[in-house]
Amino acid sequence: MRKSPQSVQPLLQEVTKQAHVIQTLMNNIEGLQQELVQLQERAKTDPQARARFERVQHALNHGELAAVFHRLSAWADALEQHLKTAPKQLSSPTAATPDTPAPARKSGAKSGPKSGRTFV
Repeated sequence: MRKSPQSVQPLLQEVTKQAHVIQTLMNNIEGLQQELVQLQERAKTDPQARARFERVQHALNHGELAAVFHRLSAWADALEQHLKTAPKQLSSPTAATPDTPAPARKSGAKSGPKSGRTFV
């Protein structure tokens, strides 16, 4: 039994909406990464830029931003896995819809960064 296009439409709309939000976030992250690369270049000759770059780098590696980037990386990995399995789930007769819950995740499944993403 295959789902009708009408039952999949709300899911596709939500996926499209979330994809737009994700694209906006990724564009912002890429912009920040470019700014950090520029700051790193200026830090080679400008003491103020070097001090600022060191503060930013410390925050990214050891401060509150480290936890944010760790969660962001884990979230991106989970999203990537969901997007890989979405076509199969959509074609499955038991695919989750707004009226039916998705299958439970396996307990003990590891979470966290798997893709080796690094943020400058």
